[in-house]
Amino acid sequence: MATRSPTTTHPYWGTFATTAALPNVAGSPTQKGTLEAGDQAYVTGSGLYLCTDSTLGAAAWIVAAPLLTPIIEAGTTRLLADSDHDRTIICTNAAGCVITVPDTVSPGLTVAVIQRGAAAVSVIGSGTMVASPAAPFLPQTAAVGSMATIYVESATVCNVIGDLAT
Repeated sequence: MATRSPTTTHPYWGTFATTAALPNVAGSPTQKGTLEAGDQAYVTGSGLYLCTDSTLGAAAWIVAAPLLTPIIEAGTTRLLADSDHDRTIICTNAAGCVITVPDTVSPGLTVAVIQRGAAAVSVIGSGTMVASPAAPFLPQTAAVGSMATIYVESATVCNVIGDLAT
């Protein structure tokens, strides 16, 4: 059973070759008592998965974001658009990347970002939009390999969840 206290942010467990290799799934080499429902992992060729039951040896995962061809962002800035919905943006610039969420995107827009460069991926709003992670977290990734999800709640709030810096 999980040992972390309840939280609104959940760890990203990394990338796995198949769903059979996801943490705590029967037969998986990764069996951890710290896995909790709500935690995320990426399966190559399939997409982002969300843990719904963390039972050791019997965990259940669902597709949270089906695989669409990822967007490789080599620059230091990116302005989100409605066409980015349900996409994964892999930020590769060593100097980091700033993802801007304008107040003109549609509520419900959901985007996953992965930090592959040495510096953080930061999320900011423009116009009336505010990037809003849960305290005490910052709206930026924690380290290389970190993943964050941006969810636009309204024209004024976008939630940023995932492996975030403090």
